[in-house]
Amino acid sequence: MSEKRELIFIYNADSGILNATLDSLYKFFSTSNFCDLCSITHGSFGMKKEWEKFIQSLDEPVRFFHKNEWQKEFIHQIKLPAVLLKKGDSFDTIVDSITLRNLNSKQLMSLIREKIAS
Repeated sequence: MSEKRELIFIYNADSGILNATLDSLYKFFSTSNFCDLCSITHGSFGMKKEWEKFIQSLDEPVRFFHKNEWQKEFIHQIKLPAVLLKKGDSFDTIVDSITLRNLNSKQLMSLIREKIAS
């Protein structure tokens, strides 16, 4: 029997309406970005359509966490943002925060497909 797998995306941003509003304002007025995963997957008004289609096309279950949600649910410490593959009770980092800095959405989608296939 194979281990249950789950793809986990962890954003370097806190959850909540106030935080989402502040994040949107930050994106609008700033030339830098505090969360590279956010900039790849979301625009000013929500998840990008291309990204949404990609997530729906995956064969793995997917969960999204904001950093405060992640810290509340799991003890596992990791530099954020990150993409993990959970296998049973273990976590494998498949895209770390440094790698995310240098990717666009197509590159990230390709890398994720490659990592979950191996």
